Amino acid sequence: MLALQPLDRTAALALVRRFLDAIAAMDFDSAADMLSEDGIVEMPFGPKPAPVEGREAMRESFKHDVPLFLARIAFTIERATFDLEEQRLVVEYESDGALVDGRPYRNRYIGTWDFRGQAIAQWREYYNPLKLA
Repeated sequence: MLALQPLDRTAALALVRRFLDAIAAMDFDSAADMLSEDGIVEMPFGPKPAPVEGREAMRESFKHDVPLFLARIAFTIERATFDLEEQRLVVEYESDGALVDGRPYRNRYIGTWDFRGQAIAQWREYYNPLKLA
């Protein structure tokens, strides 16, 4: 069995940027394809705090849920710290967008990204859910 090649900081950050860009483009198929098959997405303070487990579950959840509240969004990464041994990237980022009712949506986030090989094994995102109210 071949060992999975770990990511370095540059490759990990590039993968996260592509993932966030896909979310911003509402291209949930491309975003889901960046997860490992058993990847986990968690938003502990979000409207659905239970983890979404599995690539296909994430794909369907985002395709269904995100368009219900979000009209557009763009992300800007502010800072990233990478742990090579743990294969974990901690990212501070912000968003600028609009809700479906036309109100502006801006938020700040802390995201942790765990990698397995060239895929995202787990994404955990913390943000202020009151900004969606």
